[in-house]
Amino acid sequence: MGRRSHRIDDCNNVSDDLDGKVRVRPSPEQVARLWDSHHGWEACLERWGWIGRWSLEHMAVQGRRLIRAKGGEEQSRSARRQTTPEQEAAAYEAIQRLGVCRAAEATGLGIAVIYRILRERGVETSPKLPAGDRARATREGMARARARRAA
Repeated sequence: MGRRSHRIDDCNNVSDDLDGKVRVRPSPEQVARLWDSHHGWEACLERWGWIGRWSLEHMAVQGRRLIRAKGGEEQSRSARRQTTPEQEAAAYEAIQRLGVCRAAEATGLGIAVIYRILRERGVETSPKLPAGDRARATREGMARARARRAA
């Protein structure tokens, strides 16, 4: 039979457990949906007040991007954007094949552009090469660096 009462020493454990169950961090999509359906940040702040307004705003923006990416909606393109949709598609394929840093080198795009492409497509974690491929790439890079120093 389980314990029916808690000792005084267990108070912190009980409150920590309760906070963990009550204060569940929402997904960015949840924040964006609530923000948009209830016309503003007040509803989000009322629901998730322990997070803070700035964080909720950031999560709502990120959630809208993810919702658009999952829906297959075309991303809005700004006038300052230097890449074409074809370049971004090729870069995304290179990212999946080579990893972030190697794709930046191969495509000639900056790291910030590479991460923007991933963000807009709803990828939250950076793709990584398998351990064997990473080790091989490291060995090849070190060999190139030794050859440059020797030359």
